[in-house]
Amino acid sequence: KRANAGDRMRLFVTWAQHARRSSELGKRFGARPVFVYPRRSRGVTSTLHRYVQSSILTFRLFRQERPSLIFVLNQPIFLVLIAYLYSQIRGCPYVIDHHSGAFNYKRNRWSVPLLRMLCRHAALSFVTNEHHLKIVQEWGASATIIADVPFEFSPSMTRSARLTQIRIDEQVPSVVMVSTFSRDEPLHEVLEAARTLPGIHFYITGSLSRADRSLVVRAPLNVTFTNFLPDDEYIALLLASKAVLALTTRDHTLQRGAYEALSLGRPVITSDWPLLREVFSRGATYTRNTPKEIAEAVNSTLKREDDLVREALLLRAERRHSFARLVEDLEPELRSFEGVKIGALS
Repeated sequence: KRANAGDRMRLFVTWAQHARRSSELGKRFGARPVFVYPRRSRGVTSTLHRYVQSSILTFRLFRQERPSLIFVLNQPIFLVLIAYLYSQIRGCPYVIDHHSGAFNYKRNRWSVPLLRMLCRHAALSFVTNEHHLKIVQEWGASATIIADVPFEFSPSMTRSARLTQIRIDEQVPSVVMVSTFSRDEPLHEVLEAARTLPGIHFYITGSLSRADRSLVVRAPLNVTFTNFLPDDEYIALLLASKAVLALTTRDHTLQRGAYEALSLGRPVITSDWPLLREVFSRGATYTRNTPKEIAEAVNSTLKREDDLVREALLLRAERRHSFARLVEDLEPELRSFEGVKIGALS
């Protein structure tokens, strides 16, 4: 129990094993990141069991810590629902950080009315682009854009990053595809592009438990699936690469892998969507998601590597400055929410 009302503590809760955006946003806004991810239960109801367990653990966390302000990642929506229910009991305001996939109505149409209600009761929503900002504002909710969260890889972290699980032939150019094996990733097209570029080695990250095994076993010899990598190995892999692939078939979807590459000063190859052209305006090559054009983008990037690295470093410096100003501008508003009962906000 807090000693007095002036003792303020913020939490940033995410239902995942790890999420760099949540960690960074929590750190910048003075919120302790908490990752809730119970062990998977076996059987057809494992996802349901995990959500039930996560709900219990999250609600217990809120009751024990009694935060002054809660940040939650909208993935899945049930986490936001738990924050809303707690807010109705304790009056604690909550802020929603929306993952781009939350607005994928083809998959989540059933949740739109619930999401609309949760946004209206939230103190604030963070969205990643103008398109989603308009949606939330049309619902009568308050929102602001936080597209770019510069990932702070410290010099000591990058110096200590070492590859021990993967061996890279430094004589062979390497490209890393940052993947979570999501449905919007053109993995088949990347593998076909790799097949036409035998002199370049492709490394594909992400937990193989989520991968389509048929694609993995048919991959060409110049492709290595890394499985999930700890931070130091992941950083070392990106630093050793000539370029980082961050692709999506879905418009209005930002790419965490591209932000991480930019933070390390590595050239980016990303899908040719207007939003991604705007956000990664320098240090990047854009491609449509076809094998032929992905292969052409890889070749073009390797030829322009030095120029793209310089551009990436300049863009990184600009983004860090603009994000610091955004945080400074938002902090007074966040402080105004603390100590205010949720009913006064909604």
